[in-house]
Amino acid sequence: MVRDHFSGTGPCPQHAQARVTGNILPGIDLRDPSLPAGTVISHLGLTPHPEGGFYRETWRAAASGPGEREAGTAILFLLAAGQRSHWHRVDASELWLWQGGAPLHLHLSDDGASTTCLRIGPDPSQGETLQGVVRPHAWQAAESLGNWTLVSCIVAPAFRFEGFELAPPGWQPG
Repeated sequence: MVRDHFSGTGPCPQHAQARVTGNILPGIDLRDPSLPAGTVISHLGLTPHPEGGFYRETWRAAASGPGEREAGTAILFLLAAGQRSHWHRVDASELWLWQGGAPLHLHLSDDGASTTCLRIGPDPSQGETLQGVVRPHAWQAAESLGNWTLVSCIVAPAFRFEGFELAPPGWQPG
């Protein structure tokens, strides 16, 4: 179970970072795109995601009251070369934050017909942005532009698989 260290139920704040972000061995630089994807997946404890890639939930905020949806969630999400986050949509706002490896393309479609593409990565001189926002119910898909890409995805209100729709195989906006 992921614990919210801001609620007072988790570890002390000075020790919370290790539990929230994963067990990273000294000397591993996640900005180094030459690291093998399998090494990053293993060290971060990621598992396969239904839309493609690998993930691990790192945070789930408490609900504000009984029967209410949690306020937000965060995951670590990795796409290796040749993998794709297939077209899908969720019923909440989503923020993609570049964390390491190569940049990625995040494809978006608000209407299921036209698309836009964000290049999320560390180098603004190459047209990259460190983060991208996906509106609720917008279609989205992504792929790494190198050996692998690591992002954090923050969803508010909290991600629920009941609010997740994966497009049929081969579907594309248009």
